[in-house]
Amino acid sequence: MADKIDKLFSDYFSGVINMRIQVRRLELGLPKQVDENIGGGRALNVNRNPVDSKLIAEESDQELKYLFTEIRMIEEFLKTITNDMIQLLKWRYDTRDRHTWQLIAYKMHKSKSQCERDRNFVKEQFENSIWNRLVDMSM
Repeated sequence: MADKIDKLFSDYFSGVINMRIQVRRLELGLPKQVDENIGGGRALNVNRNPVDSKLIAEESDQELKYLFTEIRMIEEFLKTITNDMIQLLKWRYDTRDRHTWQLIAYKMHKSKSQCERDRNFVKEQFENSIWNRLVDMSM
């Protein structure tokens, strides 16, 4: 379970989830060249408005719903912890600028082991939170 939480925090703080949302939206916007009306006349029940078609595709896409649920649940969880804990998570899990435990301890004016205990405490809170259960249910 801890590896899943580490991956989730890392994806969130590194912007990977937002990037996956953008990529998925682009994939859904690509035109599909499927002719479902072989040998017949013109299809009358096909929506010809590209904006409406894109919105319908995005709203009904399960992968996008799951990604938005992940972001919403993490953001709601982050509202329940202190700003110091959020900063610790950002420094540790942002892979674009990952800090070592020594640097995090120096910046937070704590010991390395205390920072690791704080991180483990936050992970336990997230694991036991209602939001984590909701994320698990949406899989």
